[in-house]
Amino acid sequence: MTRRPPILFIHGTAGKPAHFAAWALHFEGLGHRCLVPALPGHDPDDPAALDRLTFADFTKAMEEALKALGEPAVVIGYSIGGVIGQVLAASMPVAGLVLVASPPARPYLPGSALAASGLPYAWRVLRGRAFRPSERTLRALLVHDLAPAEQDETVGDFGHEAGRAIRALALGEVRVAAAQIACPVMLVHGARDRVVPLVTATGLARRLKAEFLLVPGRGHWLLAESLAGTIVPHVADWIGRGGAAKPVSSHRPGAEL
Repeated sequence: MTRRPPILFIHGTAGKPAHFAAWALHFEGLGHRCLVPALPGHDPDDPAALDRLTFADFTKAMEEALKALGEPAVVIGYSIGGVIGQVLAASMPVAGLVLVASPPARPYLPGSALAASGLPYAWRVLRGRAFRPSERTLRALLVHDLAPAEQDETVGDFGHEAGRAIRALALGEVRVAAAQIACPVMLVHGARDRVVPLVTATGLARRLKAEFLLVPGRGHWLLAESLAGTIVPHVADWIGRGGAAKPVSSHRPGAEL
């Protein structure tokens, strides 16, 4: 039997390891060793620490987590966790990279919904202060595609985020060239994502020569428990194939659920 690579999961903005619980359970059942650490200051939620923490602090913590696995791992990153994953893949031995609703590690033009919803936090981000997305913001940007009951269950499960980290992304201080990533890459993206426009994700997939799985009718919160049974088996199949990428056309993703 082929030995299955370990997996490092990296959660997203204002998130926590429990958001990947269903994914980790699935992959552990397949025989993968899984590590699901919290980004510094996130679990427990520590706004005082997040006032000081930077994107570089997050990356360093995940570098240490990757080293602790003792061998090249598959990195699965959601949203900002995907940006961290791109930085890791560009600088360390990585067996594969799965980007779930991830922005590129370079500046991009946000959609109108993100631009409007982000305005209340702009001053804190520019000052490098921690902020907490409101329930209204989470409903507008992340969980708008979910059933009302699942929305209600999800929006209370987020904490604060480091303004310094978000500022670094917004100002283009985090950059990774496609040529720096040599490992196989898979992108999973919702067709109705209001945080990372589909055109941005398609462009990222093309630059990274990645397999691109489109989730029709879904938004940014692809870690919803109701979606795990649909999305995770496709990611597991890709990892099981050794990350063999299918070509991405110039007009649309290479596969749909």
